[in-house]
Amino acid sequence: MIIFGSRTLTSSQGGGVFNCPRCDMQRNYDHKQLNRWFTLYFIPCIPMGSAGDYVECMSCGGTFGSEILSYDPAADRAETYALLRRLVVLGMVQANRVEPDNIAALRDIMQQVTKDFVSEDEIRNDIRDAQAANINPEHYVRQQAEQFTADGKVLLMQILRETIAPAGEVGMAQRQTLEQFASALGMPADTLNQIIAGGQ
Repeated sequence: MIIFGSRTLTSSQGGGVFNCPRCDMQRNYDHKQLNRWFTLYFIPCIPMGSAGDYVECMSCGGTFGSEILSYDPAADRAETYALLRRLVVLGMVQANRVEPDNIAALRDIMQQVTKDFVSEDEIRNDIRDAQAANINPEHYVRQQAEQFTADGKVLLMQILRETIAPAGEVGMAQRQTLEQFASALGMPADTLNQIIAGGQ
């Protein structure tokens, strides 16, 4: 009786250092290749091609697709912060709060959050872009909502609240904008009320 079949074997394709998302720091990795083999009496005889590859963190044992090797946490954070700033600017335009004190408030808050300097010119350019785009803010925020964790949504709303009402008091127009953004983010009304009350 002839026994034949197939099996997948793993081989190392090299290693190096990568940004492990599980460890949240740079770690050594092993890049592994999966290859299918035709077997005869359970012995691999004929290669049948690649079955894929993956990257394994040598510290935590986590496995990831090979695209993780190009993951840059600093660039990812910068992109998230830029999106955060653009959404707040959209709220400023929606609430018609684009005065110098609103711009200065956003600049100062973003610097505290990101530890990077954001110029007033950058914010003014964002405002011009938001005004020229003439988009539905609620729809746009809803599209971006999945990019934020629950804490990220709270942070966004806190920054928006502090930016459109830097003097502390939230008027009717500002509250309406905050309610629209909170609704688009799927944020409960009591959480929004806490954010509004926390800034006063």
